[in-house]
Amino acid sequence: MRFLVKVRPDRERTNTSIVEGSFDQTMQQVLSHLKPEAAYFFEEQGHRTAIFVVDIQKASELPNVGEPFFHGMGAEVHFHPVMSAQDLRESNLRETASQWSRA
Repeated sequence: MRFLVKVRPDRERTNTSIVEGSFDQTMQQVLSHLKPEAAYFFEEQGHRTAIFVVDIQKASELPNVGEPFFHGMGAEVHFHPVMSAQDLRESNLRETASQWSRA
């Protein structure tokens, strides 16, 4: 199942690792470990933020995704299951909505 993983690293730890030159290496190690389908980096509410789209098949895989950010960056991490356009087409949305709109 695809998950959108939103990461907000601790500002001070990130600033320090950037100045020391270790941030890029750490991020490359994490990306190599996660093998995300997509990775985007941006500012949100004044904080460095990243979004990764990763495939997680079992709940037991969640720590493998979160811990590099929790321990490596002191980050806040959020997991959101997501669908592709193809997944949405295959979801039988109209039938499901019809069933529940009569409730």
